[in-house]
Amino acid sequence: MRMGGTRECLGCGVALLSLGSLATPTAAADPGDHVRTGNAEIIPYVEVLGAYRTNVYLLEGSVGGGEPTKAGAYLAVTPGLGMEIKGDDAAFAFDIAYNLRKYLSAEQANLDRYKDLSLGAELDLLPSSTLGVRLSDDFSISSRETEAVNAADAYVQHLENVAGGRVFIRPGSSMEFALGGDFEYDDYDVPPSLNLQNISNLNSRTAYGPNLGYRWKFLPKTAVLADFEMRWFNWDDNFIDTRDASDPENVSAVGTGLGIADGNSWRVSAGLRGRFTSKLILGVVAGYGQILYDENSVIEDAANELVGDEAEADAIQGFGADLKGFPLGLILAVDARYELTEHQKFTFGYIKDFQDSYFTNFVSYGYGYVRHEGVFADRVGVTTEVGLRVEDYQGEITRKDNLVRARYDMSYFATPWLDINGGVWWVRRVSASGAAGIEYDDVNVHLGATLTY
Repeated sequence: MRMGGTRECLGCGVALLSLGSLATPTAAADPGDHVRTGNAEIIPYVEVLGAYRTNVYLLEGSVGGGEPTKAGAYLAVTPGLGMEIKGDDAAFAFDIAYNLRKYLSAEQANLDRYKDLSLGAELDLLPSSTLGVRLSDDFSISSRETEAVNAADAYVQHLENVAGGRVFIRPGSSMEFALGGDFEYDDYDVPPSLNLQNISNLNSRTAYGPNLGYRWKFLPKTAVLADFEMRWFNWDDNFIDTRDASDPENVSAVGTGLGIADGNSWRVSAGLRGRFTSKLILGVVAGYGQILYDENSVIEDAANELVGDEAEADAIQGFGADLKGFPLGLILAVDARYELTEHQKFTFGYIKDFQDSYFTNFVSYGYGYVRHEGVFADRVGVTTEVGLRVEDYQGEITRKDNLVRARYDMSYFATPWLDINGGVWWVRRVSASGAAGIEYDDVNVHLGATLTY
């Protein structure tokens, strides 16, 4: 469970102190009613889940000429806490969740996970005034399984922190300008067995830059919006040595090294989002952007690790590929939600976007989906979604993937403080460019409960 509008963040002590005067020491709570003290609402919760998966290491399987897939079951517990404090001149939101996962088979102990965490907050000063300020920070540690069956830790781990600030100018109740910026930090760890250097910390990145935003509400629940963003990013290691640490003559499929270039990006988008009829909500946002890479950042780093012509030879392996032109630079977000009844909603959507990648230059992707959300008999909620994501990776590693996703989730609202949840997910990755070792199928069947105080 996540509180609506809450952003994940670190460094919230100052914000808590600045808003301490908004709360009073009187507290009250009944199960499911949360904890309330003055203007503060605190929501503690815990999610308990059991799941069975058909392909826990995301292996290609014997059909693709690889190792047979391995099925497994796990138990997961996610305790969390959300908090909101609202006053006339300030609002503060805090959210933390910690996920623990334990596989039932001792042979799959390298899939046990006790590091995944999200933590965050948002401080809004003068949210209704002509001039306002918003400070936020998102922190998370997340993981994805790999085919490293024999590694002590079989996950790719991504640590991410995004700190941001915005100044808002509101000439009237219907118009808002935003000016600010973000500072981002990313760190990637991989199983040592996946690289010939036998190292776990693959790379880290810092990024920073300004952004501008505009919102104009010209009808109830309908708005025009526009955004502009720039980013400069630098990788800690621009040339990842892919030679065998014990045998330099043994190199990976990309040669003696993998080039990860520094660079910069920009994007601009504008569109319309709102309710156009009593049943139809429509959003259309379109834009364009680029990611431009600095080839010299790789050449200079490679020259420090390789000697002479070998460095130059390795410096022409495609890491200079920029993301620009159509359709790569196209940004598009289209979604139409039709509310058949108050409790039956259908959404059709398509997203086209791009981002920098930690193992090649960039990925440009498009995702189309259909979703149904429904509530039956006031106690049973269902969500069904089917989607296709088409990915185009370019750089020293170039490939095209198709990712099919389908899910069906059901919740039974047993009491105000207890939900029973279950569902089935299916994910299939297929290489459209014939890349070896990345294809897989995985089915996830799960059942659990969420207890909210």
